[in-house]
Amino acid sequence: MPVTLIVTAVLQFSGAWLFVVIAVVTLLVELVMYIIYPRLILPLMMSFDEFPRGALHDQILEVIREYSTMNQDTIYLVEGTGDDLHSNAFVSGGIMCLSKTLLEHHEGRDDEILAIISHEIGHHVRNH
Repeated sequence: MPVTLIVTAVLQFSGAWLFVVIAVVTLLVELVMYIIYPRLILPLMMSFDEFPRGALHDQILEVIREYSTMNQDTIYLVEGTGDDLHSNAFVSGGIMCLSKTLLEHHEGRDDEILAIISHEIGHHVRNH
């Protein structure tokens, strides 16, 4: 209900400036999702450790640099709550994250891990 009242009030009072209001709100949402969420909010829900240096680390960085514009040297291993059993990888705010369970489930199969990383980079590059 309060959201409906806020949206109605904005529509009534913005008039010809509605497009500016929408642009500013969109910019603020993007700012929160791209910058603030992965750096301040996500670490409250998950623990972040640096991915150990080695051959797989270097291969992942090669894939990131070849297929995206992300400029990073650090890849993070994330661990959620204790009941999190899913293998997962994601890019949030230009930060590549891999779940520890992903590495456990695909141990010794680096080609599968690289395929998963490539898939996630595709989401990032295509903005979805």
